[in-house]
Amino acid sequence: MNLLKIQFCGLGGSWILSALIFVFLVRYLIKLIDHITDNYVSSAIAKISERLKLSQAMAGVTLLALANGATDIITVIVASGDNSKEGDDLAIGSLFGASLFGITFVFAYVIFKSKRGLIREVRRILS
Repeated sequence: MNLLKIQFCGLGGSWILSALIFVFLVRYLIKLIDHITDNYVSSAIAKISERLKLSQAMAGVTLLALANGATDIITVIVASGDNSKEGDDLAIGSLFGASLFGITFVFAYVIFKSKRGLIREVRRILS
């Protein structure tokens, strides 16, 4: 979907109309992801954890992380499958970007939300 073509050719450059359409589109996509997660991913993780006799905490740590990382692996497989330099660059960038996000934002969020001090938390994690 070429959003710039829609913005300037289809909507005549109207920023208000395009903002409303894009807000609606983002809201719809979030609801779609919510529906898919509730109906398919959660039930699949529940069935797998029941079959493997995992606790809910262990299933959340392992299987949910696996489901979260599956999209990155699929992106790498698809991007590197066309034997072009751009595909390889996309594959490396995808993995690097996902890892960088996990390291920076999630790690920082956990540290800042912790009740302990920053230095003690970092020392505990590194030891």
